[in-house]
Order: sequence, then structure tokens, then C-alpha cells
Amino acid sequence: MTRDPVDMTVPPAADRGAVVVFAVLSVVLFAISAYNYLVFHTLVELFALVVAFGAFGVAWYSRRWIATSSLLMLGIGYLFVGLTDLAHMLTYKGVTITPFASVETAIEFWLIGRGLEAVAFLVAVAWPMARLSQTRVFAAFGAATAILSAAVVLGLFPATYVEGEGLTAFKIAAEYAIVAVLSAAWLLLRRRTGEFDPVIRRMLMLSLAVKVAAELCFTLYVDPYGFSNFAGHILKVVSYYLFLRAVIETGLTRPQALVFGAIEREKELADEVRRHAFTLDAVLDASLDTVMMLDQGGRFLFVSRAGEALLGRPAAELGGRTWREAGLSVAVMGPIEELCRRVLDGGRPVTEECAVPGPDHARCLEAQVSPVAARDGQPPEAVVAVIRDISQRKGMEESLKATLDDNRVLMMEVHHRVRNNLQIVSSLLQMQGWRVTDPALRAHFDEACGRILSLAKVHEMLYDEENAASVDFARYVRALVDDLFKMYAVREDWVSFRMEPGSLTLALDKAVPLALIVHELVTNAIRHGFGEQGGELRLGIAAEGADGVLRIVDDGGVRPGPAGDKAAPLGMRMVEVLVKQIQGVLTERQDGGTAIEVRFPLRDPAPLPTDAALAI
Repeated sequence: MTRDPVDMTVPPAADRGAVVVFAVLSVVLFAISAYNYLVFHTLVELFALVVAFGAFGVAWYSRRWIATSSLLMLGIGYLFVGLTDLAHMLTYKGVTITPFASVETAIEFWLIGRGLEAVAFLVAVAWPMARLSQTRVFAAFGAATAILSAAVVLGLFPATYVEGEGLTAFKIAAEYAIVAVLSAAWLLLRRRTGEFDPVIRRMLMLSLAVKVAAELCFTLYVDPYGFSNFAGHILKVVSYYLFLRAVIETGLTRPQALVFGAIEREKELADEVRRHAFTLDAVLDASLDTVMMLDQGGRFLFVSRAGEALLGRPAAELGGRTWREAGLSVAVMGPIEELCRRVLDGGRPVTEECAVPGPDHARCLEAQVSPVAARDGQPPEAVVAVIRDISQRKGMEESLKATLDDNRVLMMEVHHRVRNNLQIVSSLLQMQGWRVTDPALRAHFDEACGRILSLAKVHEMLYDEENAASVDFARYVRALVDDLFKMYAVREDWVSFRMEPGSLTLALDKAVPLALIVHELVTNAIRHGFGEQGGELRLGIAAEGADGVLRIVDDGGVRPGPAGDKAAPLGMRMVEVLVKQIQGVLTERQDGGTAIEVRFPLRDPAPLPTDAALAI
């Protein structure tokens, strides 16, 4: 995980001036320490006490609006740090206020304060977003301060200083332990890029770094009035100043900015709400549909302008009242109330039509009632009903339905008459054929009659279909083959027929050419595809993607006159023309039998070429 680099440089404006002030202040403090070190020490500790108790005050009184617990943790911790620093100042060597003032006692209270400070920083940085109990934090710091202070007063605290020799190993080890805890807090703070404000985070990191340097200085001195001790206290002032800056930014400056920023955002939000409300009112008022909102008790919460016209009352008179209290028509509001109750109980939108009696004629209303989204899975508290007068649309639908019914009857009548006319033509040809004595010429008459009857059967099936514009072609093929087998007296023990699974519905412009193609191919197979041994005829019609596919397969011998041969019979040449008419492709394979496949697009056939009829 990548982290943003920590900027430890000092800003060029205000902080650069602070560096100059600290430089001058250090010179002044050095002069005071040279004159009287005890006065210098007291001034430094008084500054630390003001910062510690001030940090507690800021954190405590801003705890209601600070976003994290880090400031509160540090504030409570610094309350007890300030108390131990006060004890450290009062027991410093040379102070005559307390009878047990000594170098060792002051150092012991110093270690207690620095330990509490390091722990407060570590906890605050490790869990910045935690909601810690204030009582438990107070109890933990108070108990630790009381126990360690009692150990100092009772003389149970380990030795920290030997006069003439300097610091003990325990004191130095304790300082290094404090340095380790402060360093751990610095490293954790360096990783907390999202939980802290960048400016506050930088101030706290600088404060921790200076504290580490100060603690290292307190591991070196032998004389409590020496330079190493002086340098440590100067660094302590710097660290407390940086900490004070962070506290003021967190508890005072930033919250005020947030408050004023929130006020500005609230004004902007109010303006945005007004704009949205104006837009919504304009849209609802311009709508011809009635829009109303009702609560669980059936009281009107909102009625659009179109609703005023429907209900016959101004919206101002309906607000907060039920339709019964407002004296509205039960014919209009009764069905709507029932729909609203169903939506409130079920929590799902409902759309229904209802008839409303009017002065001249009944009106048909379409009511769409939707629940208003509830919170936490609770039932809806209100519903929104959108009511549309669909009387005109209903009238148009009824008129269109009647027109469609008339058109369907007309189309069925057309198909019926075409079928009858084709059958009459076929009958006339048959009657004419009876007078022909030449068998070859008589066969041509029979073929013509068969073609006409195949077309008549298409119109017969269209007449029987509910949809008079298309035909189930697979069913048509079965019926056509049965008729052809009867016409040519095909015995079941000679040629068997098997229809492959599949179905295809075709429009009239595809069904008529394909019916003639099936007629010619099946007739050709019956007449020329089988010898005395007979065989099987398989036929399939189905859709494959965007194409329709017709397959006719027989396992008889090779029959003469394949498609494409100019010497082929008229029927096979007609098949070629019909395949081109439906933009199809005809393929023929002969291997111990004949397999013919016609593949054609199901939609958008190209127009028939002008010279197509001449190719027959």
C-alpha cells in the first residue's frame, strides 16, 4: 500500500516567524538560566502546565463535535500529565515550598509524566476513530497516576539519580522506553493518512519528533542544572507549542470552520431544495395526469393541479383531510382507496383500470399506486397515486379491435374465395383432361392440377389459422405430402414418409413459392426417385438462425433431370426460379439417393428480377 510522503518542512510564512521567535526566546531563557536556573525551570514548567490543562479544557468542551477520540484521549491524558509536571516543578531541587523536594523526587515525577504522555499519544494514534468510554479513560489514567505517585511518596520507586554520579541505569532505561513508545506513536501516525487532517497530523508528528529529541537529552545530564538538562527543557517547550497548535486546530479553529462551512452548505442546500421543489411543482402542474399522495390514514398530503380538476376541489381544501371529510365522490375515490390499502398492506405497486360514471358517459381511469419507500424495512408510510383518464384511448382500442376483426374476417373470406377459385380451375382442367387420349398430354394436365391444388391448400390452411397472414408450414407439408401420396396411389409398403422434427411459420409471400417447391420436389421424388424396391422419403422444415431450411431426402436411385439442367423437366426448372424468388440457395447431392436442400432468408426478400418469369 502506498502512502503519501510526510512533509516535515516548516511552512514559509507564519511558522518561519515562529522559528525566529523561538530562537530569540531560547536566548532569553538561556540568559535566565545562567542567572537563576530554578527560575528558568519554573517558567518552562508553567508553560507546560498551561498547555496541558488548556488541552484538557479544549478537548473536554469540544468533545460533542470532534469527529475522532484522539483529541479527547490526549486531553484526558494531558490532565494527568499536567498534575505530575506540577509535582515535578514543586519538588525540583531548590524549591522550598515542599519539604521533600530533591533531585531524585523531581526526576521520578518527571518519568511518570513522560510515561503517561507517551501512552496517551500511542493510544490516541493507534485507535483514532474508536469511541472510548470517558469514564474508563479517566479511571485508567487516574489509577496509574495515583499508584505511581504513591510509590514516589512512599519511597518504593526505583532509584533514578545518585548525587555526584548522575543518572542510574533504571532512569536511562526508562527514558529509552519512553523514546521507544513515542517513536512507535510517530510511526503509526505516519501511516494514518486518512484519519487525521494533514496540517494537524504534521504538527503532531513534529511534536513527537521533538519530544524524542528532548528525552534523549534527559539521558545525558549529570547535573540537573547542566546544559543537557537546559536543552531538554527548551525542546520540551517547542514540543508543547507544536502540540498546542494541533489542539487549537483540532478543537477550535477547524470546528469553527466546519460550523461556518456547514451553515454555508445548508444555505446552498436550501437553495437547491427550493430549485428542485419549483421544478417538481412545475412538472406536476404541467402534467395532464392526476398525482396525489396519501398517508396511511388516507389523508391527502399532495394533490396536483390536474387532480383539482378531477376531484373538483382546490388542493388547499384537501390537505390533511380524508376524501370522506372533504365530501369527494365515492365513485372516484372508492376504487382508489381500495388500491391504496392494498399497496400499504403489500408494499408493492399496483396498476388497475376502473370505470367512473359521468354526467354524459362513463369514464375509464387507469390508477397506478406505488408505495413511498420506508426506512429499515418498515411498511410504507404513504402512497403516491397517478391517475390517467384513458377513456379516449379505450375508445380507440375498441375501434381498432373492431377494425382488426373486420380485416381478419375479410382476409379469411379472401383466402376462402381464392381456394374455391383455384379448386374450380383445377376441376376445369381435370374435366378438360378427361377428353385427352394421349397419356403424356394427360400427365401434363394432372401435373398442372396438382400445382393448383397445392396453392389452394395454402389458402385453405390460412383460412383455418387464427392469424390469416401466416401459416404453420410444417403442418402444411404433412398435409400436402399425404395428398400427393393419395394422388399418385403410393403404397405404404413401397414408399414410407417420415417428417423430421421442426416447425416454421411463414408469411404468404414465402409460403406460396415454397409450397410449389415442395410440390415439385416431392412429386419428382415419387415419380422418379424410387424403383420397384421402394424406399423412404424424409422431409424437414425448420429455422436455423436467420434462415429457413427445407430438406427433402430419398434413398431411391439417381433420378434424371437434376436442377440446373436445361433439359430437365419444367417442374425442376420452375423450382430454380422459385428458389431465386425467395432469395434462396438450392444444393443437390446424389449418393445412393438424392438429398436436396433449399436455404432461404426469413426476412426482407429482395424484389423479384424483372426477367425471372422468362427463365421458366
